[in-house]
Amino acid sequence: MSQVLTHTGKTDASTIDRFQIRVPYCTNWINWEVIYNLSQPSVAPDFILQENEETWIPIEKLESLKKWKPENADALYEIIAEMITYYKDYQKQLVSNLSDPRLNFEFTTMNEAYKDASFLLLKEATGLVLIAQFKFPFDAKLSPYLQSADDQNLEVTIQIYESTLRTPVVNLTWTRNSIWQGVLAQMKLPDWTSDTCTIPYIAQINELLISAYEVLEQRKRLFKGLADVFGGPLEYDSVHYFKICFLVDHSNVVFVLHLHCLDYPAKQPTLTLTSFLTLKKEKLKTLSFNSYPYSPRWTPEEFGKRIKNWLVENFGEVKFLADD
Repeated sequence: MSQVLTHTGKTDASTIDRFQIRVPYCTNWINWEVIYNLSQPSVAPDFILQENEETWIPIEKLESLKKWKPENADALYEIIAEMITYYKDYQKQLVSNLSDPRLNFEFTTMNEAYKDASFLLLKEATGLVLIAQFKFPFDAKLSPYLQSADDQNLEVTIQIYESTLRTPVVNLTWTRNSIWQGVLAQMKLPDWTSDTCTIPYIAQINELLISAYEVLEQRKRLFKGLADVFGGPLEYDSVHYFKICFLVDHSNVVFVLHLHCLDYPAKQPTLTLTSFLTLKKEKLKTLSFNSYPYSPRWTPEEFGKRIKNWLVENFGEVKFLADD
């Protein structure tokens, strides 16, 4: 999201005739200054660009600037968008002229595969850095899971270094309300080896996303299966589906049943039973179970029924939670 920083170019601080706009681009910021004519507010604004930018942003050729209409609320936005297009083209030109075979290969393949990709070339003490940013190219197998615009808004940022001694850095960014909040919390990105290239690496991530999403769906089904057995939960983790708890009343012993499902279904959830209340000046009593009958082949519905039966069979231990 762009940031707008207002300030005045005159001594009268109440008169604001310009502002600075900061546009996020890859991992960097583009800073431009927009100046209006106070005596003729309807006239198109002027721009102060960063050093050397005049050579590749031909202000006089901007079509959106030529078509400026002050009554158009999007007029300035259209100019900025066109300027960013020139900025993207300029960065692509810089990268395409590189002699470094590694950076040149990665740029060529990504530019062909990801039409929306933005590129940025930076110079650091250890050498050049190519930064690429693009929307994640979801595998067709993931299409049924992408139910909202937020779900489809997964962004990839890759930093590839001229120096082969430095491993590329890959980051995935997602919106808060998307399904990827829960999926990516448990997913580890694959290692980047000396033979790794971006395109097959993205394919590996797609396979991991499919597996991680299927595991998340299993935890969702588990929570539903448990609710069918124990009733509505007191609370549960609605993002990652790692934790859920129920109020249980069995033979006049009331307790809270917590299930920690971090490694489900590969491993059984940890069960924690906590006394519901105490009439004495004591801490609430707690029992935890990491080992009990379990099979990853059980359906979530079957697991819920078996847990209830197991609690009934081990009521002697559960009775410990009763307030004497």
